[in-house]
Amino acid sequence: MNESPSSFAVLREKPSLMNQAQLTEYIRILQASGLPSAEAQTEYHKRQAFLLTPLIVCGLSIAASGLFRKNSLLMSLLFSLGTATVYYVAQMVASLAAKTGWMRPESAIWFVTAFFFLLAAAGYLRARS
Repeated sequence: MNESPSSFAVLREKPSLMNQAQLTEYIRILQASGLPSAEAQTEYHKRQAFLLTPLIVCGLSIAASGLFRKNSLLMSLLFSLGTATVYYVAQMVASLAAKTGWMRPESAIWFVTAFFFLLAAAGYLRARS
């Protein structure tokens, strides 16, 4: 009874088209009303985790640069492209698992990001270049 009429209008929008502040408010409204908020929370955490993508891809590329004897720049670029593709596919699978309710949105998205970040850090520490 205390809810403002404007809060009902926001329920029609897609989370992917909202900015960060709108998305945060949208999640709050969904949780307060008892509606499912997994899709919106997944979008929120994907946006936060996406900030670490350049560090992950560069870290894996640097770690792999010393593994190749010839054409190290070309092979490093190819390896970087391949690992970035694997990372994006893993993020999509985690997003699907979060949206369908198999996993909590924050744990699904951040597990993949943390795994690849640790993989890049471990590779960087073991790099021979």
